[in-house]
Amino acid sequence: SQALKEKKESYTKLKNILASLEKSRPNRQLKVDTQIKWEKLSGNFSRNKGKLNWPVEGKVLHGFGRYKNPELKTVLNNTGIDLKATRGTDVRCIFPGVISLITYMSGFGNMIIIDHNDGYYTVYAHLDEIFVNANEFIEGGDRIGSVGESGSLEGAKLHFEIYGNNQTLNPLEWLKKILRGEIKAK
Repeated sequence: SQALKEKKESYTKLKNILASLEKSRPNRQLKVDTQIKWEKLSGNFSRNKGKLNWPVEGKVLHGFGRYKNPELKTVLNNTGIDLKATRGTDVRCIFPGVISLITYMSGFGNMIIIDHNDGYYTVYAHLDEIFVNANEFIEGGDRIGSVGESGSLEGAKLHFEIYGNNQTLNPLEWLKKILRGEIKAK
């Protein structure tokens, strides 16, 4: 029950962090080369709904929304999706953006938040290693970290979220449709 309490508090903290990042974005100072790439960012996150590559190869452990945890016998609200993968598997950025935050948060472990412009953010949690730096511009498909167990009660997995206009969005509606249950990261 303590882990559940911490997880709920962390969800609230994460939502507040994302709101703060969005509010402070106009005043953010980026390195010159990052700023140039940011200004030249082509495409629009919202126009890519259903076309985005998966962040990791693995299986969907928990989908978006409410699910019952069989061990804890409680109903949880998942604000993203959980992807079961082998520890050390590469995690990739799904769309060009700027690394807004790298942190550790109880219930999420090592975490990266990426700003994709126009109010869209992605969150990658339970990472083992992190291969990027804050305020760095990255392209879609770039390796940003590796799957780990940090903050996880279920072993190695990636917790992945998409936010748009301060709302949690169902990643399964934004990522490419799965064929025969296989998830392929590009």
